[in-house]
Formats: sequence, structure tokens, C-alpha cells
Amino acid sequence: MLRICLYTFLFLFTFNVSGITPASAQTLVDLTRALTRLDRDLARAQELVTSFNNDRAIRLVQQAQQLRDEAANLIHKDRPTRRDRTEAAAKIKLAQARLMAAAQLALDGPVRRLRSRLEELLRKADETVPHSRNREAQRTLNEAKKNRDSGERAATAASADKAAEHFRVGITLAERAIQLSARSVDTIIDHLREEKRKFEVLRDHTRQLIDQHGNRQAELIFQQALRTYESAETTFRNGNVDLTKTLLNQASLLLLRATDLARSDSPGHTDQPSSVLFRVHELLQETRDRVRASQSPAAKRILERASRFVMDAEAAAKAGNTQLVMTKLELAENMIRRANRLAAAQSRRPFNKKVLREIENTRSDIAAVRQNMHADTPRDAGTLLRMSEFALQRAEQASAAGFSRVALEAVLAAQRFLSRAEQVTSDDGAGRQTRAQTEVRLKQLETALVDAESRVVESMENWSLQLLQSARAIKRLAEDSFRKGDYRAANEGIQVSFELLRKSLKYVPKN
Repeated sequence: MLRICLYTFLFLFTFNVSGITPASAQTLVDLTRALTRLDRDLARAQELVTSFNNDRAIRLVQQAQQLRDEAANLIHKDRPTRRDRTEAAAKIKLAQARLMAAAQLALDGPVRRLRSRLEELLRKADETVPHSRNREAQRTLNEAKKNRDSGERAATAASADKAAEHFRVGITLAERAIQLSARSVDTIIDHLREEKRKFEVLRDHTRQLIDQHGNRQAELIFQQALRTYESAETTFRNGNVDLTKTLLNQASLLLLRATDLARSDSPGHTDQPSSVLFRVHELLQETRDRVRASQSPAAKRILERASRFVMDAEAAAKAGNTQLVMTKLELAENMIRRANRLAAAQSRRPFNKKVLREIENTRSDIAAVRQNMHADTPRDAGTLLRMSEFALQRAEQASAAGFSRVALEAVLAAQRFLSRAEQVTSDDGAGRQTRAQTEVRLKQLETALVDAESRVVESMENWSLQLLQSARAIKRLAEDSFRKGDYRAANEGIQVSFELLRKSLKYVPKN
């Protein structure tokens, strides 16, 4: 009720301020009507500022009341002159302005509280909604953010009533998004618990088969499945449901493969449906990297269809429907290979040419810098130049293997080393790194690499693995430079290694 009263007051108030001017309110009838409207607005403003208990707003209402009384005295004179009427109109207009300022001040605190509450809810929603994979929750969250932005624009324009309304709607939407995502996450967690139960049943069955047949290869794969399952349990406890689902699926596929091997008369026999499923699943993961890098819409669509067929095959394998498994896998494999060809064709043309041009240009630049080196050139410059040549060599290898994006990252690293070598050639030794500083950075890099390697290996992202291997290779160069005392070169290698490490984790799920 108070909100409706407030908005009505603000609307009438705006009308009165724009409608009463000394030029248009020269008659006593006009002034009397304006004074009556001001009395109504004063009453509403008094209710507003009292409700929110804002001292500054209360004082402004008191000033408006005083101006109103002065205007009334002028209007109610026995014979008010033209000057009296003009002055009364000005006082009424000023009183209305005081009321508007009082309303804005009274709303300032509530608007701040609404904004703060909305931001708190949005932060919570950003942590929960993406993991829920609930499209309705994501759409609702986006609407909440739009209202947040509209509210900020209204607040900037000193439109407190509009800002409050946008923030209030945003709060409602954000709460709704959180509720939707919570229900989705609960459903996902229940599904994961059921998948874990199925895994444990299959694990016990596979253990019996391996004990009966004594297949060494099956035992190795069985142990790999157990390790993958342990990783899934860890990610489940950490709340990463997406990675848990992936790891559980991988663990189940490994168990199915171990089961086939244990049943087979020959350890080399791999024609069982679950073995084919495992192979197609691996092919799907490899192709996903290429399709993402190629940015080919057609390849992406085909790969999505292939993924659905693989999921159908997994469900059929768990249900024991061998014929359906093989049918779905044959369809999936054909589509994966088609997506692979499309992605390769898309990636090779413009991108490969660009990478090859950059390799040639960088090689020419390295030769030019080397010609300008002399006996007095700092040793770090020569080390950096060799690091640049090493990075360029890796770029050529990656390009030849078809990893164009990895090749480009290596070219960028080579160019960075080259640029630093040029700086070192012409500087006076300023900005040198100390041994202690470089040693600390190397230890930090090793810790980061070990952590990243475990995450990248679990994710099965080949593009990420290639970048991480480059980061490790550059780190070895940095260590060699450190042992030789070339601390500036070592530090540059550390920085490049850190950058490659960060890029390798770009598409890897967080634990």
C-alpha cells in the first residue's frame, strides 16, 4: 500500500512541478488550486519521510511546509498585488522541488538496500545456475541482470522510484533462478548417486570375472577404472557435478572393457561391444577438440548428433542390448569421422596459411637480430634468442602435425622471446632478476604445472595437453638458463610457461 501511495505521489508531484510557473499562475483561482495540490503532496511526503525516518528528508519537508505557509499568506491578503501572486507561485514551485528532493533522499537508503540484496543474490546465482544446466534458470538469471542494469541507469538518472522497482523485480527473478537451479542440481546429484550405485554393482561383477579368468590386461584396465572412480568421488565431494559425471562415465566404460577382456578366450580380442564403445568414445573426445578449434558450424552440428548416438549406445550397453549398441556406435563413428573431415578442412585453409606466414616472418626476424649481436651483447640476449628458436621449432612441429592453434601459440612465444632479446641487447642491465626471485618463481611454476597436469589429463582435452607440454618444455629452458645464471632469460621463460599453462586450462573444468 505504501509503495502504491509513493508512486502516486511521485507522479502527481512531477506533474505539479512542471505545471505551476509564475507566468501561468497569475490568478487567485490558479494559485488556490496549486496550493490545494501542494497540501495533498505535503501530506504524502510527510508519510513517506516518516516511514523511512530520514532526517535530511524530514528537514526538506519542513522547509516545503514553511514555503507553503508563506505562499498562503501572500494569496490570502485582502488585496494581493501582481507581485504577491508571482512570489506566491514561485514559493509553491520551490516547495514542490523541496518535496521531490525529500522523496529522493527518503528512497536513497531503501534503494541501496535493494541494490545490495540483488547483487548478493546475483553472485549466488552465478555460482549455482551454470552448473544446473537449467535453461529456464539461466534465462531467468539473464532477466534479473537486465533489471539490475536498468535499475543502475535509473539510479544514475536520479529516478529512485524506477531504480527501486527494477531492483525489486531483479530480486524476485534472481531468487526464482536460484530455486530452479537448486531443483536441477538435486536431480543431477540423485542421478549421479544412481550411476555410482550401478558402477559399484558392475565393479563387483567385473572383479569376479577377472579372478576367474586371470586376464592381466583386464586387471590393468580394472585398476584404471578404480582410480578414475576415486577421482569422481573427489570431484563429487567438491561439488563439481559436471566433472563427476564425465569421470563416472569414463570409469564405467573402463569396467565394461575390462569385463569383455576377462570373458575373452584371447587377451588380444577386442571385438566386444563395450570395447568398440570405448574406442568410439575416445574418438569423440579427440574430435571435439578439433571441431571447437575449427569453429565449423556444420562439424559442430554433426558432432552433437554423434554424441547423442554414443549416449544411446552407453545406455544400451548398460541394459545388455548388444545389437543396439553396435548399431548406434556404427552411426556415431561415421558421423564423428565426417565431423573430423569438415573440421580439418575448415581449419587448414586460412588458419594454416596464417601460421606458416608467421613462422617464416619470425625466422627472418631472428636472423636479423642475430646479425646485430656482437661480443659486448649481454649473455641473456643470446639465451633468449635460442629460446625463441626453440619455440619456433615447436611451432613448425605442431603445424606439421595439424595442431595449428598450438603452433600459433608457439609462434607467439617465439616472438615474445625475440622481442625481449632485442630489449636486452640495447639496455644497460637495468631490471635484472635476482637468483632468489627467479628460484621462487620456478618453484611456483612447478607447483602450478603439477596441478594443471592432473586436471588436463583427467579432462582428456588434447589441445590443452599440447599446450601444457609446451609449457613444460619452456620451463625446462628456464631452468637451464637459471643454472647458467641468465636470470632475465629464465624469468622470461617462466612468464611464457605460465601463460601457456593458463591457456591450457581454458577449456578444462574446474575442480
